[in-house]
Amino acid sequence: MRPRIRVDLQRDGAASPEPGSWRRELLLVLVFVGGATSLGIEFAAARLLAPFFGQSLFIWGILIGLILIYLTVGYYVGGRVADRRPDPTLLYQITAAAGLATGLIPLVSRPILLLSQTGFSQLSLGLVLGTLLAVVVLFAVPVILLGMVSPFAIRLRIKDVQTAGNAAGAVYALSTLGSIVGTFVPVFWLIPTYGTRPTLYILAVLTYEVAWPFFAFHYLLIRLRRAPEAQLVVRVAATEVFPNCPRYIHEYRLVARSRFVPKSECETPVPKWKQSEWAHDVLPEGDPAADPSREVIAQG
Repeated sequence: MRPRIRVDLQRDGAASPEPGSWRRELLLVLVFVGGATSLGIEFAAARLLAPFFGQSLFIWGILIGLILIYLTVGYYVGGRVADRRPDPTLLYQITAAAGLATGLIPLVSRPILLLSQTGFSQLSLGLVLGTLLAVVVLFAVPVILLGMVSPFAIRLRIKDVQTAGNAAGAVYALSTLGSIVGTFVPVFWLIPTYGTRPTLYILAVLTYEVAWPFFAFHYLLIRLRRAPEAQLVVRVAATEVFPNCPRYIHEYRLVARSRFVPKSECETPVPKWKQSEWAHDVLPEGDPAADPSREVIAQG
């Protein structure tokens, strides 16, 4: 008895991981949440420092200045990373990491702030200033990561030069709108109602929960429905199989993945046998072996 095999041949689309038009619009949600969280962190930080250092102009100046420095670093690093690896999954990971870092602020800042009380009681100016800077530096990681979101989203939304202005304008508009929401909602509702630390937890959960579903969906979409560099995808469904004698079935395990399996993040090398004369007549049109710039590897 021979197994019956059903073969479904289906041509796949482009192998590029660039998001579709509707997924490009979803990036604006990340931008909005990133803008709201960054401003919410700033006001929560001021309230976090107030019981220990007050709300003087000096404290606000340090806080606002450092937050702007962190955002500047995030904008620059985000643009560089987006050009080198314009992958939406990386943007979702960055946003989720920002949410996790925001959630750590209330936990890590508390013991540091308690040290400031020791500094005040001992009249130790160095200890007081050191704890102040240590707490403010805690906000560096989440704010830098949030600053990376906007330039990354602009890079992913740009389809061509003619629509670059529209893509950048939409990102800046949603980021600013999110910052407005992140100003009024924490100040007039979250902080007075729930307190400073719960507000930071709320912002952390919001940022993480927005990023994680996008990351999971896009990861599955790319890994399960796309085959990089494939011209034809063959799906085979076995409807019946017959068992063989176990003595003739060897045990297999994965030792290493072949370098010739296409990956979306790098260019696939060409095996040397495809450069042989006998293979020229059988290779399909547009095969990577015809590209002289491709890396050729003898093994395989």
